Amino acid sequence: MKKGKKPEEITVAEWLRELETINAIPDEGYTANELAEAWGITVPVTRQRLAMAKKAGLLKVTRVKRETLSGLMSLQPAYILLRP
Repeated sequence: MKKGKKPEEITVAEWLRELETINAIPDEGYTANELAEAWGITVPVTRQRLAMAKKAGLLKVTRVKRETLSGLMSLQPAYILLRP
């Protein structure tokens, strides 16, 4: 991210570069925690970016099965970032 920008500000070009850092988008999507880890940012900042993407019409929300800490499988929200 460029100096002087607030963490929640991101341009479309930056979105595209960040999508490349996590390789191809899987059909099932990524959870907010998975995206935060892939991007090396906090979960709250990731959620801010997801909200911005949704507002811009660049987000598809789905559900995926993930294992919880207790070992149970649980449906969790997952996100697919769309290219403009």
